Amino acid sequence: MKKSCAVFLVMMFCVCITSLPVFAENNEWLLTKTQTDTDNDGSYEEVNEYTYEYDDDDRLSYERKEWIIESSSATVITAIGRTYDIYGNKITEQETSYPGSTRPDWTNDGTFYSEITNTYTYGSSRNLIALTIRADTNGDGTADEVYEHIYDHDTNGRVTTDREVIDYDNDAARDAVKLTTYTYDADGNKVSEQIKSDNDNDGSFDYIYFYAYIYDDSGNLIRINIAYDDDNDGMTDRKKATTYTYTSDVSGKIIHTRTESRDNNGLLTAVKLNTKTYDIEDNLINETNETDNNNDGIFIVDSLSYRYTGGQRTYLGYDQGDDGSIESYTYYEWRQANGNDVDNDGDTYKENQGDCDDTDATINPGAVEICEDGIDQDCDGCDLECPDPLDVDDDGDGYTENQGDCDDDDPANNPGDGFNCGDWIDQEDSYKMYYPHVASGEEWETEICVINTSNNTINGVFKPYNDAGESVSIDITVSLEPNARKEITIGNEFNTPSDIGYIMFESDSENVTGYTKFYKAGKHRVAVPAVADITTGDLYISHIASNNKWWTGISLVNTTSTEKNLLIELDDNSSKLVTLAAYGHKAFSIKFLYDNTPQDQLNSAIIKDADGVIGLELFGGTNQLSGILLKNDTATDMYYPHIASPDNWWTGIVAYNPSASSCTLTINPYTAQGLALASQDVILRGYEKYVGITTELGLPPNSEWFQIQATNPITGFELFGSSNSNRLAGYTGVNISKTDGIFSKIETAGWTGIAFVNIGNSSATVNLTAYDDSGQVIDAESISLAGYAKMVGNPESIFENDITSATYIAYSSDQELVGFQLNGSSDKMMLDGLPGL
Repeated sequence: MKKSCAVFLVMMFCVCITSLPVFAENNEWLLTKTQTDTDNDGSYEEVNEYTYEYDDDDRLSYERKEWIIESSSATVITAIGRTYDIYGNKITEQETSYPGSTRPDWTNDGTFYSEITNTYTYGSSRNLIALTIRADTNGDGTADEVYEHIYDHDTNGRVTTDREVIDYDNDAARDAVKLTTYTYDADGNKVSEQIKSDNDNDGSFDYIYFYAYIYDDSGNLIRINIAYDDDNDGMTDRKKATTYTYTSDVSGKIIHTRTESRDNNGLLTAVKLNTKTYDIEDNLINETNETDNNNDGIFIVDSLSYRYTGGQRTYLGYDQGDDGSIESYTYYEWRQANGNDVDNDGDTYKENQGDCDDTDATINPGAVEICEDGIDQDCDGCDLECPDPLDVDDDGDGYTENQGDCDDDDPANNPGDGFNCGDWIDQEDSYKMYYPHVASGEEWETEICVINTSNNTINGVFKPYNDAGESVSIDITVSLEPNARKEITIGNEFNTPSDIGYIMFESDSENVTGYTKFYKAGKHRVAVPAVADITTGDLYISHIASNNKWWTGISLVNTTSTEKNLLIELDDNSSKLVTLAAYGHKAFSIKFLYDNTPQDQLNSAIIKDADGVIGLELFGGTNQLSGILLKNDTATDMYYPHIASPDNWWTGIVAYNPSASSCTLTINPYTAQGLALASQDVILRGYEKYVGITTELGLPPNSEWFQIQATNPITGFELFGSSNSNRLAGYTGVNISKTDGIFSKIETAGWTGIAFVNIGNSSATVNLTAYDDSGQVIDAESISLAGYAKMVGNPESIFENDITSATYIAYSSDQELVGFQLNGSSDKMMLDGLPGL
């Protein structure tokens, strides 16, 4: 019976994964396996009996192992239960061990001897993205140890990274971290494995092991090279090499394997030989293992013999020492496969292998899907939707119209050749700038802006995407004359604004800048710069305020074509997993990660391995809202270019140390005229913050701005808030010094304030130019600024002539400056801040 497309729509582009019984052999499922008589003396001093049960889809659902030791009349039982999701993926596995034939309740509280519970989490592509292991070793009902694995995958679904966080005593504090990375060759063989372990969670790896795997042309593993750096000093302390040599029969089956191990000096240390023989039906009937563990020429020989009935293995005998005496036996009992395990239509797929109509050979998981014919040929749960005509490559040049081919009738014209499509130059190496959060609908609205900072015309397209990473609404094409500015209100210009999660601006030049501003009219607003520099490495959440008064929100965008599984490591030693779809967007509060419960103990966090991810952070109160970009930038020099008058405003600062190592901060305050005041030193331990309101940080009373010099790279930001708690604004303060920049908006329905400081000891000449949206110069001004001096004021007071028609200000200097702007509404309710762009 066909499944409803509404249920399975999310899986339409996913690879089908079928969970088959792990003990299937020749279409029969193993029911029991019994091991008896461990010394072949005719007395069953130990019996190990395994029992297996399967669900209606023949997935292994229950496994029971019972050890009966006759000499002591002792019995130990291990039971393993498994559950699966609708796609056949294992989602839970619980192993319980207890003595006796019934589960004893040692403490009369409903708990048993010991339990290990595994919980599996899958991404939208059905890849395993997380595994949590909880071990209750004493049966008190509480896990004593917790192990969390986070997995990343390549485009073929193979695991590339396994991040394991270990909590040995389940106190919510991370005790150790283990990072394993894998690479593969074109055939899918694992070619390298690197293991890094931080055994004491001090932020430094204690050892690094590296494995290299080498294969022959047939894909057989022939060598493993292992290098051990036992103290993580960059030097190899030990080496080991293992080589495998194979001999095959005429049919290609491997019948002999020789394994050699060599030490750090290349000397042979051990030899193992494995020999197999088969019957005429290719069943393995004998296996001999010869082991020389110290390379003294003396081998320990063991052998295994197998018997079959009706093609099923029914017996295994173990001959320790290969003296002709069987020391232990294993007996197998099988049952016939049910109807789901028979290929009824001859298409080589059975129902348990995902064949959703086993009466029609044209329908199976390997069939080619025909779009919108009402039939699910490939059994993925949906009838494939026919592609948008704009997604069809009509001229066969490898590009579709939705991929930027503006002449899809001519293969000579495509994004790869720089073809001029009228007012939009479609280039392969186009420049991308992101507006990482859009809120338009109900009470919210968003304003975005792009500015051409060059003397040449620039062509570009605003491309909106929803949270799932899908193109939505309409694209807006713009042509910007030299120094022109374009401001867009999302709800006025896009046809489905509430669907938009973020916007990308793609242009033919990198000489653009801009901002995003979203707001609730009459209540609060926030502005952040548009993002052009894509993250490589970690993202730093330098401040978290999550309590009954404040909330902290995070917005993230995946700019890559692959799903991202992001591990957020918080400073209370907890970690949370956030998954971003390819090109996807996600916005959430910190308390959302904790079942919507505020987390007053949290101060900061790190988003690990966030390559290709951009985002922002919001701080909100009752009537206040501010935000900063999330960045991976750090610097040893940070600048806080303004301290507001304490009569009506407060100034807050954060300097965050994102490493495990301590550092020293030297705080250097200055007057507005550039006079240096008394400095102070602060020790900042790993992952700590220098945070507070400037009036409470011990700065000299006439301090107007200050610099922080750090012995290790840091990051941070600055906030300004009104005393009546109505307004709040801030901006990130790392790596914002420059010789030229943009104050991107002069407020028309309120006021604008700008401030900048000369961060050098030499006098600076600063040229200011006011432009309108068309790029026309409205007025220009040149000022001299002494070393370490500050200038602050409203634009109209800085320029000599009337600049009412101006919309933004550009500046240039012969010395590096640090500047920012504040924009406030006339009703004294809304405020936003931006650094010089």
